[in-house]
Amino acid sequence: MEHIKKKLLVYLTQIKNKFHLNEKLKVGIISVLEAGKKIAAIYQTDFKVKMKAENDPVTLADMEAHYTILDAISKNFPEDLLLSEEDIPTWERRSNYKNIWILDPLDGTRDFVEKNPEFAVSLGYVENGLTKFGILYNPISNELFFGGENIPFFTDKLVSEQDPSAYVESIVKENLDTSLPKMHHSEIGDTKLFIYVSKNEWKDGLFRFLENDENIKIQGIGSIAYKLGLLARNDCHLILSLKPKNEWDICAGVAILHGLGMTYLDLENLQAHRFNKESTKSIGFIAGYPQLVESFLLKYKPILQTNLKDWS
Repeated sequence: MEHIKKKLLVYLTQIKNKFHLNEKLKVGIISVLEAGKKIAAIYQTDFKVKMKAENDPVTLADMEAHYTILDAISKNFPEDLLLSEEDIPTWERRSNYKNIWILDPLDGTRDFVEKNPEFAVSLGYVENGLTKFGILYNPISNELFFGGENIPFFTDKLVSEQDPSAYVESIVKENLDTSLPKMHHSEIGDTKLFIYVSKNEWKDGLFRFLENDENIKIQGIGSIAYKLGLLARNDCHLILSLKPKNEWDICAGVAILHGLGMTYLDLENLQAHRFNKESTKSIGFIAGYPQLVESFLLKYKPILQTNLKDWS
């Protein structure tokens, strides 16, 4: 009898945790879509650009999206903390929280400013440093991506007139009730290894060492968060970066990739990423299915690590 009670307690705890995560996922998606609406509206205007630091612009769209998502999380989950690019709590404060939402309200602000529609809202949810789910949304192409631990990968193009609350209620229920098969990298349909890199890193010539490899095809794409969504959708085989990233750049995408069985490694130390660390920075990364990551590193690890660039 005692054994049955213990099993029942474990089962009820799992159900409770799943319900709690589902509610967080719904609130997260709705807030991201609402933030995306505001970004899309500002995108059509002659908005002003401020500089937080050299090569680090911020716009009204960044701030409107930040406050939209902050308001939703604060009202629905006051016990949680938001770590956002636009408001970074001190480590002393963050270290006391188990549940952290990690947000880049507009990943790819430079692309936004240049009217290159390759950017995304990026919202990830983390418990004890480990990702639970991630949500990505490109408000110009209307592409939504989400997924995570025990959450099947979902991607769709929204109709702009759809009501976010009604839409999310239907897709979350349908998605969580369905066991979706994981796609395999061979479904991309390209015999070459197709790699997405940063458009700016490509322009800077950081990947010239790959140009002579006839088995590799490289394309520069804007926002890192958006690229991670495209990788999850199997638009490419691998993503590479040689420059630093902050937790808010990658958290949502990493959560989605983990749910698909993909690998994300910091190139500096070749370790899987944990979140809500004292330093939010990591240098370089490679992401994709494990066997492709391993085979690529076997050939290129030394030159990748030699070519890593810090902000300084």
